[in-house]
This record gives sequence, structure tokens and C-alpha cells, in this order.
Amino acid sequence: MNDILMIILILGTAGVSAGLLCYALAIRLYKFIFPGTARRNFMTSRNQLKPLLRPFAEFFRSHRSEFVRKKTAEYRQQIMTAGGFWNGLNAFEVLSAQFTFSIIGAGAFLLLGIAAELHPVLTMGCMLSIGAGGYLYPGIALKGHADKRRLWFLRQLPSALDILRLGADAGLDFHSSVDYLVQIYLPGPVREELTVYRRDTALGKTSTEALTEIAERMNDPEVTSIFISLAQALEMGTSMSDICLATVTDLRKKRTFKAEEDAQRAAINISFPLLLLILPGIFIVLLGPVIKSLLTTLLTIS
Repeated sequence: MNDILMIILILGTAGVSAGLLCYALAIRLYKFIFPGTARRNFMTSRNQLKPLLRPFAEFFRSHRSEFVRKKTAEYRQQIMTAGGFWNGLNAFEVLSAQFTFSIIGAGAFLLLGIAAELHPVLTMGCMLSIGAGGYLYPGIALKGHADKRRLWFLRQLPSALDILRLGADAGLDFHSSVDYLVQIYLPGPVREELTVYRRDTALGKTSTEALTEIAERMNDPEVTSIFISLAQALEMGTSMSDICLATVTDLRKKRTFKAEEDAQRAAINISFPLLLLILPGIFIVLLGPVIKSLLTTLLTIS
């Protein structure tokens, strides 16, 4: 009976894994074919998370221990860098998602283990693994979103600064150059952040404050130095064209150096799979017949 239940459990797990894989592939294909509709459906599904996360979120909001303050401050910064997370989850809801997913995952496997009469040690080990995975997933996903958007911002920034420089050379002031950039530039984090800049300055913030807040949201030393330089240039009346040209030149030099370093590290990175996967097979093919002949000879002599 236990063997049958184990087979059912293995087949069920394999079926669920295959189903999830097919679902993920179908979602990616659907997003590629119908991007607008897929985004609306995605946001609607994320909205359904909030009622599930509300109990823990309210608890953390009312019991702000040192752990809660530290984690929510970290998540708040990452949410700002990511430009939002899972359709508007705040820091308390991300922390709530960690505990909610952990409890649901561990509880579901506990029920499965009891129903299948699995060994208690196996059940406990799987519960701990699934619970740990459920706890870690929201934080890892949020950090991944933030890092991806920050990298995308840095990739788009040189071209955006080129457009600002051309606008300054054409006689436009900084605000007019930003307006022109927002109208013509590709969708992405640079356009989104400069749209926020326009909104903030329209609501009464100074350009220095709005540029500094962009640097704070992106939370990257290189971005901070660039936007602080732009803010200081606006305050002191320095030529914006010269600042943009120097910044773009520096960014592209750094990108070139980084590409060269990555190319040099590629030989080191490829050596491990080469030694582990390729060379043993070559040795088996080349030395296998020789070793077989030696063993046959030794056995014949003995």
C-alpha cells in the first residue's frame, strides 16, 4: 500500500511540475502575443494577493520590532528602485508574503505527507525546505526586480544624456530638454523616472530636489554621482552640455572596461565545466580501450 501511495505521490509531483512548466511557457507566449491584455490580467491576479497578506501585514504594522523596522526599510528602498512590486505591494505586505507563503507551503506538504503516510523525517525535511523556499521567494523576487530595473536604467542612461546634451546645444533649457526626452524616448526606467521628475517639479519641488530623489530611488553610487552632478550644474549655472558629454564619455568607458573584464573572466568561468564535464569524457574515450586491454592482459596472466 505504501509503495502505491509513493508511486502516486511521485507521479503527482511530476504532473504538477510539468503542469507548472507548461503554464509558465503559456503565460510567456500569451504576454508576447497580447502584451496589453496580459498585463491587465497580471495586475488583477496580483490584486487578489492583498486580502491574503492583510492579516500578517496589519500585525507587522502594529508591532514594529527591530526586525520589522530593518526588513521594511530594506524592502521599501527596493520597491522604490523596482518602481513597484507585484502591482503595488508595500514593504509590510512583502514581509507578510514571506510568512504567508512559508506557512501555506509547509502546511500543504504536511497534509500531503499525512495523507500519503510518508516517513516523519522525510515529511519534516520537505516541510522545512518548502517553508524556507516560501519565506525566501518574495525577498529574492523583489531584489531581482530592483537589480534588473537598476541595470536597465544604467543601460538607457547614456543615450538619454546624449539627447539632453543635444537639446542643450540646440538652445533648450534643462526642463524643455527633459520634456522632449520624455516624449521621444523608449519606454523604460529612464523615461519613467524623468516623468516623475516632471510631475514633482510641476507640483513645486525644485529641480535639485527632484534629481536627488531620482538618485535616492535608484540607490546606485554611479547614478547618485551623475544626478548630483546634474543638480549642482543646474544650481551653479554650469553648461549642461559639457556635464552630459563628460558623463556619457565616462559611462561608455566604464562599460567598455567592464566588457573587457567579463571577456577575460569568461576563460576562467568556462574552465570549471570544461574540467568537470568535457575532459572526463575525452579521457574515457581515449584511455578506456587501453585500460580494458591492460586489464584483460593482467587477468589472462594471472
